[in-house]
Amino acid sequence: MTPPVVAIIGSSDSGKTRVATALIRALTGRGYRVAAVKHCHDGLDLGPPEKDSALLFAAGATSVTASSPGQVSTVARVDGDLELERIVASLDGGHDLVLAEGFKRSGVPKVLVEGPEAITPPVDGVIAVVGEGSGPGADIPRFGFDDMNALVGLIEERIPTGNDGPDVSLVVDGAPVGLAPFATTAFDGVVRGLLASLKGVPAVPRHIRLVIGKASANDGLGGGG
Repeated sequence: MTPPVVAIIGSSDSGKTRVATALIRALTGRGYRVAAVKHCHDGLDLGPPEKDSALLFAAGATSVTASSPGQVSTVARVDGDLELERIVASLDGGHDLVLAEGFKRSGVPKVLVEGPEAITPPVDGVIAVVGEGSGPGADIPRFGFDDMNALVGLIEERIPTGNDGPDVSLVVDGAPVGLAPFATTAFDGVVRGLLASLKGVPAVPRHIRLVIGKASANDGLGGGG
C-alpha cells in the first residue's frame, strides 16, 4: 500500500528544512516510520568530483549504490523531473508516512512555511501554515516553529494513514500507552510469531492477552474462574 504523503512547501530560506526535520523527529518519536523526499532545484550533489560515487556516476553508470554498515544510498538517472507520486510509488514498503520537502505543484496535502517571499501563484491543498505572517487564509490552522508536536497532532487527525492493521493496546502499570501504526504491527507480528512455535495454540487466535510481571486477580490469569 502506498503511504500517505505530506509536502512541506515555502520560498527559499523560509525554514522548510527546519520544519521537516522537526516533524520527522516528532513523528519517529511517536513510533512512525517516516520516509523523506527532497526536491533539489539546482541538481543533486554527489559530493566532491574525486569521490568514488561521483566518479562512477560521471563515467556513465545508470545508477550508483553506496553501501556501508547501517546505511545504503542509491543515485539513478531519470528522464526529466519525476513527479512526487512516482517517487513515492518507487519507495520500499514499510513506511507509515512520506514527508516531502518541496513539490508545491503536487496534489498531496501541504504544510506552508511562510518566508520573506510569498509563493506565487497560490497553491492548493494547504492544511496548515507555519510562521508569523497573515496568509494564506484565516480558516487554515497556524503553528509556530516550536509547535511541531501540535502540528503532528493535526497531521494524525487530517491525514489517513491507511492502517488496517491489528487492534493492539498496551497498558503499563494500569496506564494506557499510545501506539503508532508501525508499533501495533510490530507487536502483533512478534507475539503471533512466537505463538506459532508453541503447541496447543490455535492457528489463528482471535484474542491474545500477554502479561509480563506478577499477574493479579484482575488479569483473569488466576487459578479460579
